[in-house]
Amino acid sequence: MVGREQEVGLLLDRSEQAQEGLGQVVLLSGEAGIGKSRLVEGVTERLAKEPYTHRQLRCSAYHQNSALHPVLEHVERWLGFERDDSADERLSKLESALAKVDFPLSEGVSLLAGLLSVPLAERFPPLAMSPEVERERTRGLLVALLLDTSENWPVFLIVEDLHWADPSTLAILGLLLDQVPTTNVLALLISRPDFTPPWPTRAYVTPIMLSRLTRRLTSEMIGRLTGGRTLPQEILSQVAAKSDGVPIFVEELTRMLLESDLLTEVGDHYELAGPLAPLAIPSTLQDSLTARLDRLSSAREIAQLGAVLGREFTYELIKAVSPLGEKLLGSHLQQLVDAEFLYQRGLPPDANYTFKHSLIRDAAYESLLRSNRQEYHQKVGLVLEEQFQDVAETEPELLAHHFAQADPSLVIGKLVKYSQLAGERELSVYAWEEARFHFQRALESERVSLTAPEPATDAESAELLFGLGRALGGVLPLYRIREAIDTIARAFDYYADAMDVDRALAIVSYPIMGIGIGRRSGRAQMLERAIELMPPDFQEEGRLLSDYGLALGIQEGDDNGAQIALNRALAIARQRGDTVLEMHTLCNFARVDRHQGRPQAALDKSLLALELASRADNIAAEADAHQQAGSQLLDFGDPEAA
Repeated sequence: MVGREQEVGLLLDRSEQAQEGLGQVVLLSGEAGIGKSRLVEGVTERLAKEPYTHRQLRCSAYHQNSALHPVLEHVERWLGFERDDSADERLSKLESALAKVDFPLSEGVSLLAGLLSVPLAERFPPLAMSPEVERERTRGLLVALLLDTSENWPVFLIVEDLHWADPSTLAILGLLLDQVPTTNVLALLISRPDFTPPWPTRAYVTPIMLSRLTRRLTSEMIGRLTGGRTLPQEILSQVAAKSDGVPIFVEELTRMLLESDLLTEVGDHYELAGPLAPLAIPSTLQDSLTARLDRLSSAREIAQLGAVLGREFTYELIKAVSPLGEKLLGSHLQQLVDAEFLYQRGLPPDANYTFKHSLIRDAAYESLLRSNRQEYHQKVGLVLEEQFQDVAETEPELLAHHFAQADPSLVIGKLVKYSQLAGERELSVYAWEEARFHFQRALESERVSLTAPEPATDAESAELLFGLGRALGGVLPLYRIREAIDTIARAFDYYADAMDVDRALAIVSYPIMGIGIGRRSGRAQMLERAIELMPPDFQEEGRLLSDYGLALGIQEGDDNGAQIALNRALAIARQRGDTVLEMHTLCNFARVDRHQGRPQAALDKSLLALELASRADNIAAEADAHQQAGSQLLDFGDPEAA
């Protein structure tokens, strides 16, 4: 590490403040290859003797639309999950670890089990929470885990490659940053300069922008790489000029020269072995890395294949994808490790490999012909599907990524399949932004318009539109909620036209959040058609009527129609003894009464819903009743009762 003494000193100063209970955040930014990782390594080494609990999140270009990927990866490491653990073993590890955390145990286990795809035992009852509450409680738990100082040591939290973070991870970090100043946590967030933090400026957040090395520091770095032996001035000048002070370029150019036949070692210096050709020294980092890769001959193809797998990959996976035998594969991997293209952790068959720098991975990837790249991605996707079923189940977005980069004419069905699975998985954890990405990609691959008013043309497109509509319902602001409802309506209309009544009614029954008062969203028309489709004694008849009445009353301005629908829903609820439906309908009735200028009727109905709460055993319905009653009491100027 050359020329970073000032930055190291600043980080050590922030470390002292954190240890004294004044939590600190450092935003470290700089262009690719500028030395961010090396600076972090240096600071980590300096803090090795300090009483820190180290935690590290690694964001990935391949997982920018995988909700909470770096956070859950850390949690799995913290829990000690192994790939061959049984479901019971994972649940036991989860329960044991959370018992030490300041969070309700049963709730914490249920929340994390859902995120980590761990089946729950019967002793853990289902969570009775609305999606919004469950999402906020989950985020609160994850923040608590990242900030946990139960070991009575300060926490040194490193978040790498923040520019690749998924939206849900950014939301978690935003919550975490709010709590840092009252903890003894030092959070180091690392990104490229084009990343704009989505959080406001705070006094305890220190930005550090790494600059390029000066000519003097470049020469010093070259001297360290050559072991103190000097280079010919002509070479030194060209390396300094072409690398332009970017440390990784300085390093790669110097290594390339030392590995080439351009130089001869003579005592304490190097001399040119002959005349220096005009293009002997590459002008770009890509050219320099490609030249070094080319010298590795057949090992180059393994580097390219590894680059398709990502910044990190396992021996097990590259062995499954590579056509080479174990002996030759092992030899090529060792060549790449020896040349410092790859870092190795562990021994085959349990080894893991990481490209030394993302730019090295990018250079290997970009050196592939487009046809070869597509072929590799297709093969990786198929191998993951056939031989790594656990990955296919828990990371469908990874398979979708590989099939998206393959020849679309060959694997479009698999791209759609895994994009849909990824979207549904993100919806299950209320990661709306990530879900929207996956459903949109699947629809675009099938050339389905995202905005056309026409119904879907087939069941597959209908399901994708239903998924996209649900995602939009969680993402869009209230004034644009019609876009979500219109998208869902295209799926509903397909099934209604096809007389698939069960599926049409299942779609229209999905609870759309954020119905706007006074805004026509089209939901009333969809519910009206659904009611016409209902078979006799349809189980969800009461709920559809209740929601229809609400839409008529507050969106369409049809008070008479709303009264009729809501009274029918109440009659069904009381006839069937369905307390939850009765509470739901009374709350909807209260909303309509309030909107239509009947405050006393609204208060009476909301209080009646509240009286039923003890019999409902439904937290979401009870919360709705409390919210409605509180709103009406505030209207009557009684904040204490509210």
